[in-house]
Amino acid sequence: MLYAHCEALLADLSGRWETAQHEVQELTQGGKGRLKVLSDNHFTTTFVCHVIKLFMESHPNTLCELDAAERSDAPRLDDVDCYICAVAPDVPDVVAKLVGKLSFGLYASPQYVARHGMPMEPKELTAHNSVVLKRSEFSERVMLHSSDTSHKYQSRVAVRTNDYWLMKTFCVDGLGLALLPDFFAQPEVKSGGLLPVLPAWKPEQKRIYCAYQRSRYASKKLRSFVDMLTQSMEDIGKLNNYVASVLTPSTRR
Repeated sequence: MLYAHCEALLADLSGRWETAQHEVQELTQGGKGRLKVLSDNHFTTTFVCHVIKLFMESHPNTLCELDAAERSDAPRLDDVDCYICAVAPDVPDVVAKLVGKLSFGLYASPQYVARHGMPMEPKELTAHNSVVLKRSEFSERVMLHSSDTSHKYQSRVAVRTNDYWLMKTFCVDGLGLALLPDFFAQPEVKSGGLLPVLPAWKPEQKRIYCAYQRSRYASKKLRSFVDMLTQSMEDIGKLNNYVASVLTPSTRR
C-alpha cells in the first residue's frame, strides 16, 4: 500500500513537472516550439496532413513533425505529443479523445463498371473483384447496412495493400471495387474518376481518436491542435482536393 501510494505521488509530481516545463517553454519561446504527431498510416495522407497544414498556417513558428505508425523508424507514443488512431491505446496516463467518425462507401471506376457491370444488390458483390486494406476490419468481415437490413460484404480479393492512396489508385485504374473513406473519394467522384457503388449500403463509421499523455495536454499548442483536429473532422469534406488520375495506355509506356 505504501509503495503504491508513493508511486502515485511520484507520478503526480512528474506530471506537474512536465506541465511546468511546457508552460515555461511556451512563455520563453514566444509561441515557438515543436509539435510531434504520430498517425495510423491510414490517416496520414488522407486526413492528418491537411490538419497539419491548417495548424502551420495559424502557428507559423512551430516546427511540425508527422510520422506514420507501424514503420520501423516510427517514434514511440512516449516520444510524441499525440497519436491519431482508430484503436485507442490502453496505456496508463494516456487519454484517448474521440475527435470524430469517418463514413465509408464502396467505389468503382467507370472503366471497371463498363467491363463488369454495376452491382445493384449486396449479394451481387461476390461476382466482383475488390481492392482491400491489410489488417483492417474492412478487409474481410465488414457488414453493409441499409435503412432496414444488413448484408455481409463479400467479393473476390484482387489486390491487398496497406495504404488508402494505393487502394484509391488501384480502384481508379479499374482493378476492382474499393471501400474508401467518403471524403477521400469525393475528388475523384467530382472529376468522374470514380462512381459510388450501392450508396444506400454503408459499413459502420470508423471512430478516430487523438491519444496523448495526460501531462502533455497542458501545452497550448497541443490543445490548439486537438481542437483543430476535432473541428476538421466536422469540415472533412472540404479538406481533400488531391485527385488520383487514371493512367491512359499512352502514359503506361
